[in-house]
Amino acid sequence: MLNTRKWIIPLSIGGMIAAGAAGAYAASNLQTIQAYLNHGIAIEVNGAAFSAADNEGTKLPPITYEGSTYLPVRAVAEALKVPISYDEQQNKVSIGTGAGTESPPPAAGTNRDVRPAYLPPDLPLPADFKIVTSVDSSENGKKSFTFNYLSKESVDALGLLYKNYVKNKTFESGVQIVDSSGITITGVIDGVHGISIIGGESASSEGYTDILITWSEE
Repeated sequence: MLNTRKWIIPLSIGGMIAAGAAGAYAASNLQTIQAYLNHGIAIEVNGAAFSAADNEGTKLPPITYEGSTYLPVRAVAEALKVPISYDEQQNKVSIGTGAGTESPPPAAGTNRDVRPAYLPPDLPLPADFKIVTSVDSSENGKKSFTFNYLSKESVDALGLLYKNYVKNKTFESGVQIVDSSGITITGVIDGVHGISIIGGESASSEGYTDILITWSEE
Protein backbone atom coordinates (compact mmCIF):
# COMPACT_ATOMS: atom_id res chain seq x y z
CA MET A 1 0.00 0.00 0.00
CA LEU A 2 1.36 3.42 -0.93
CA ASN A 3 2.36 5.74 1.87
CA THR A 4 -0.03 8.56 1.07
CA ARG A 5 2.03 11.04 3.05
CA LYS A 6 4.81 10.86 0.46
CA TRP A 7 3.64 12.42 -2.80
CA ILE A 8 5.61 11.96 -5.99
CA ILE A 9 5.48 15.14 -8.02
CA PRO A 10 4.24 13.60 -11.30
CA LEU A 11 1.02 12.74 -9.48
CA SER A 12 0.35 16.30 -8.50
CA ILE A 13 1.10 18.48 -11.50
CA GLY A 14 -2.60 19.00 -11.95
CA GLY A 15 -2.89 20.44 -8.48
CA MET A 16 -3.25 23.97 -7.26
CA ILE A 17 -3.63 26.31 -10.22
CA ALA A 18 -1.97 29.18 -8.44
CA ALA A 19 1.11 30.32 -10.30
CA GLY A 20 1.70 33.38 -8.18
CA ALA A 21 -0.89 35.36 -10.12
CA ALA A 22 -4.00 35.22 -7.98
CA GLY A 23 -3.98 38.98 -7.67
CA ALA A 24 -4.81 39.27 -11.35
CA TYR A 25 -8.21 37.67 -10.86
CA ALA A 26 -11.26 39.83 -10.34
CA ALA A 27 -12.72 39.62 -6.86
CA SER A 28 -15.84 38.01 -8.29
CA ASN A 29 -13.75 34.97 -9.27
CA LEU A 30 -12.26 34.46 -5.82
CA GLN A 31 -13.91 32.26 -3.20
CA THR A 32 -12.90 32.22 0.46
CA ILE A 33 -12.04 28.74 1.74
CA GLN A 34 -10.44 27.28 4.86
CA ALA A 35 -7.35 25.30 3.94
CA TYR A 36 -4.17 24.24 5.75
CA LEU A 37 -0.47 24.51 5.00
CA ASN A 38 0.67 20.91 5.32
CA HIS A 39 4.29 20.73 6.47
CA GLY A 40 4.09 16.97 7.11
CA ILE A 41 4.08 15.81 3.49
CA ALA A 42 7.40 14.88 1.86
CA ILE A 43 7.85 15.49 -1.87
CA GLU A 44 10.25 13.61 -4.13
CA VAL A 45 11.29 14.14 -7.75
CA ASN A 46 12.82 11.04 -9.31
CA GLY A 47 13.73 9.74 -5.87
CA ALA A 48 15.33 12.97 -4.64
CA ALA A 49 13.86 15.20 -1.95
CA PHE A 50 12.24 18.35 -3.34
CA SER A 51 11.03 21.52 -1.64
CA ALA A 52 8.74 23.79 -3.68
CA ALA A 53 9.67 27.47 -3.60
CA ASP A 54 8.75 30.70 -5.39
CA ASN A 55 11.08 32.85 -7.50
CA GLU A 56 12.46 34.51 -4.37
CA GLY A 57 13.23 31.21 -2.67
CA THR A 58 10.34 31.31 -0.21
CA LYS A 59 9.20 27.77 0.55
CA LEU A 60 5.71 26.80 -0.62
CA PRO A 61 4.38 23.90 1.47
CA PRO A 62 1.55 21.72 0.15
CA ILE A 63 -2.00 22.85 0.93
CA THR A 64 -4.61 20.44 2.24
CA TYR A 65 -8.26 21.25 1.56
CA GLU A 66 -11.25 18.97 2.15
CA GLY A 67 -9.15 15.81 2.11
CA SER A 68 -7.14 16.64 -1.03
CA THR A 69 -3.58 17.93 -1.14
CA TYR A 70 -2.46 20.55 -3.67
CA LEU A 71 0.96 21.69 -4.85
CA PRO A 72 1.95 25.02 -6.49
CA VAL A 73 1.78 24.33 -10.20
CA ARG A 74 4.68 26.56 -11.27
CA ALA A 75 7.18 24.99 -8.88
CA VAL A 76 6.02 21.50 -9.85
CA ALA A 77 6.15 22.18 -13.59
CA GLU A 78 9.64 23.66 -13.34
CA ALA A 79 10.83 20.64 -11.33
CA LEU A 80 9.54 18.38 -14.12
CA LYS A 81 11.03 20.69 -16.77
CA VAL A 82 7.57 21.21 -18.28
CA PRO A 83 6.95 24.65 -19.87
CA ILE A 84 4.49 26.85 -17.97
CA SER A 85 3.26 30.41 -18.48
CA TYR A 86 0.56 32.74 -17.20
CA ASP A 87 -1.53 34.98 -19.50
CA GLU A 88 -2.65 37.92 -17.36
CA GLN A 89 -5.13 39.21 -19.94
CA GLN A 90 -6.94 35.88 -20.22
CA ASN A 91 -6.36 34.80 -16.59
CA LYS A 92 -5.05 31.50 -17.92
CA VAL A 93 -2.22 29.17 -16.90
CA SER A 94 -0.71 27.16 -19.78
CA ILE A 95 1.23 23.97 -19.09
CA GLY A 96 3.11 22.02 -21.75
CA THR A 97 2.62 22.87 -25.40
CA GLY A 98 1.83 26.53 -25.92
CA ALA A 99 3.32 27.67 -22.62
CA GLY A 100 5.41 30.58 -23.82
CA THR A 101 6.31 28.96 -27.14
CA GLU A 102 4.49 28.81 -30.42
CA SER A 103 4.18 25.38 -32.02
CA PRO A 104 2.64 24.84 -35.45
CA PRO A 105 -0.15 22.27 -35.70
CA PRO A 106 0.96 18.80 -36.79
CA ALA A 107 0.83 18.10 -40.50
CA ALA A 108 -2.53 16.71 -41.53
CA GLY A 109 -2.62 13.10 -42.60
CA THR A 110 0.73 12.13 -41.08
CA ASN A 111 1.18 9.91 -38.06
CA ARG A 112 4.90 9.78 -37.42
CA ASP A 113 4.18 8.80 -33.87
CA VAL A 114 4.77 5.59 -31.98
CA ARG A 115 3.57 4.69 -28.49
CA PRO A 116 6.29 5.36 -25.89
CA ALA A 117 8.13 2.20 -24.88
CA TYR A 118 7.03 2.46 -21.24
CA LEU A 119 3.40 3.41 -21.92
CA PRO A 120 1.11 0.78 -20.34
CA PRO A 121 -0.43 -1.24 -23.18
CA ASP A 122 -3.95 -0.71 -21.84
CA LEU A 123 -3.65 3.09 -21.51
CA PRO A 124 -5.73 4.39 -24.43
CA LEU A 125 -4.68 6.95 -27.03
CA PRO A 126 -6.86 8.46 -29.75
CA ALA A 127 -6.20 7.16 -33.26
CA ASP A 128 -5.02 10.56 -34.48
CA PHE A 129 -2.56 11.37 -31.65
CA LYS A 130 0.47 13.46 -32.63
CA ILE A 131 3.43 13.44 -30.24
CA VAL A 132 4.78 16.79 -29.06
CA THR A 133 7.29 15.40 -26.56
CA SER A 134 7.99 11.90 -25.28
CA VAL A 135 10.63 11.17 -22.65
CA ASP A 136 11.21 7.66 -21.28
CA SER A 137 13.57 7.08 -18.36
CA SER A 138 14.63 4.43 -15.89
CA GLU A 139 16.27 5.06 -12.53
CA ASN A 140 17.11 2.44 -9.92
CA GLY A 141 15.13 -0.07 -11.93
CA LYS A 142 11.95 2.03 -11.91
CA LYS A 143 10.52 3.23 -15.20
CA SER A 144 8.83 6.55 -15.86
CA PHE A 145 7.81 8.70 -18.80
CA THR A 146 6.40 12.09 -19.71
CA PHE A 147 4.26 12.10 -22.83
CA ASN A 148 2.63 15.15 -24.47
CA TYR A 149 0.39 14.77 -27.52
CA LEU A 150 -2.19 16.63 -29.60
CA SER A 151 -5.47 15.26 -30.92
CA LYS A 152 -8.49 16.52 -32.84
CA GLU A 153 -10.69 14.68 -30.34
CA SER A 154 -12.61 17.03 -28.04
CA VAL A 155 -11.72 17.69 -24.40
CA ASP A 156 -15.00 16.02 -23.41
CA ALA A 157 -14.26 12.89 -25.45
CA LEU A 158 -10.74 12.47 -24.12
CA GLY A 159 -11.87 13.24 -20.58
CA LEU A 160 -14.42 10.43 -20.79
CA LEU A 161 -11.79 8.12 -22.30
CA TYR A 162 -9.45 8.57 -19.33
CA LYS A 163 -12.20 8.60 -16.69
CA ASN A 164 -13.25 5.18 -17.95
CA TYR A 165 -9.62 4.04 -17.88
CA VAL A 166 -9.10 4.82 -14.19
CA LYS A 167 -12.63 3.64 -13.35
CA ASN A 168 -11.54 0.10 -14.15
CA LYS A 169 -8.45 0.38 -11.91
CA THR A 170 -7.80 0.59 -8.20
CA PHE A 171 -7.41 4.36 -8.06
CA GLU A 172 -5.96 5.81 -4.83
CA SER A 173 -4.91 9.22 -3.51
CA GLY A 174 -6.57 10.59 -6.57
CA VAL A 175 -8.09 13.74 -8.01
CA GLN A 176 -10.50 13.67 -10.96
CA ILE A 177 -11.72 16.97 -12.41
CA VAL A 178 -13.08 16.50 -15.93
CA ASP A 179 -15.33 18.87 -17.85
CA SER A 180 -15.43 20.68 -21.19
CA SER A 181 -12.83 23.19 -20.00
CA GLY A 182 -10.13 20.72 -18.99
CA ILE A 183 -8.94 17.37 -17.67
CA THR A 184 -7.13 16.80 -14.38
CA ILE A 185 -6.68 13.19 -13.29
CA THR A 186 -3.89 12.39 -10.83
CA GLY A 187 -3.43 9.47 -8.47
CA VAL A 188 -1.99 6.01 -7.91
CA ILE A 189 -3.18 3.03 -9.96
CA ASP A 190 -3.24 -0.46 -8.43
CA GLY A 191 -0.99 0.77 -5.62
CA VAL A 192 2.15 0.73 -7.78
CA HIS A 193 1.83 3.20 -10.68
CA GLY A 194 1.65 6.96 -10.31
CA ILE A 195 -0.23 8.70 -13.09
CA SER A 196 -1.11 12.27 -14.02
CA ILE A 197 -3.26 13.18 -17.03
CA ILE A 198 -3.68 16.90 -17.70
CA GLY A 199 -5.47 18.26 -20.76
CA GLY A 200 -7.36 21.10 -22.40
CA GLU A 201 -7.66 23.05 -25.62
CA SER A 202 -4.26 23.71 -27.18
CA ALA A 203 -3.11 27.31 -26.80
CA SER A 204 -0.95 27.19 -29.93
CA SER A 205 -2.62 24.67 -32.28
CA GLU A 206 -6.19 25.74 -32.93
CA GLY A 207 -8.73 22.93 -33.03
CA TYR A 208 -6.53 20.50 -31.11
CA THR A 209 -6.72 19.13 -27.58
CA ASP A 210 -3.41 19.07 -25.70
CA ILE A 211 -2.80 16.12 -23.34
CA LEU A 212 0.15 15.69 -20.95
CA ILE A 213 0.58 12.24 -19.37
CA THR A 214 3.13 11.53 -16.64
CA TRP A 215 3.52 7.94 -15.42
CA SER A 216 5.94 6.35 -12.97
CA GLU A 217 6.59 3.12 -11.10
CA GLU A 218 6.44 3.52 -7.32
